[in-house]
Amino acid sequence: MSRALVLGDPSSVSRLATDAARSARDLQDCATALEELLAPLRERRSTRVERDLAGRLRTLIEATRASARTLETFGRHLQSQSADLSVLRGDLGRIREEIAAAGLVLQDGRALLPWGITGVAAAEEDSRREAARQALQAKLDHLARLAARRAGSLADVLVDTAAQWAEVAASMRH
Repeated sequence: MSRALVLGDPSSVSRLATDAARSARDLQDCATALEELLAPLRERRSTRVERDLAGRLRTLIEATRASARTLETFGRHLQSQSADLSVLRGDLGRIREEIAAAGLVLQDGRALLPWGITGVAAAEEDSRREAARQALQAKLDHLARLAARRAGSLADVLVDTAAQWAEVAASMRH
């Protein structure tokens, strides 16, 4: 029984990357098998029907190889995203620990002073705590920007991949 994929989980993204790479290899194997079917048609004089079949087989082989290349590229990008996501999660974990050690709380992506009476009578301590809060918030904001940039990169790859498959599909219709 396979584990369910979890949105945002690095190992789930890595599993998808592995599946894409495996599918790319399977498609390459299919293209090779199709080329073996095509070989006898090249070796002798062919009828019009056989030439038509050979042309269709060549189109199918090209489309299969193009799909394999697209899947391979997509899988590599997913694997890269998985590694990046793992690093981001580790960084976030360390920042969460720093926030807790500073006596702050993390809420909705913000480092905040906890509710209630938590301060001390010394203005220096309040200043130190606020400086720590600002520094930790800057780290959180930086991580959020990195995550948004990486999500945008993945979205771009998804759009490019869909466009490449649309081109392959269109080539098959002719």
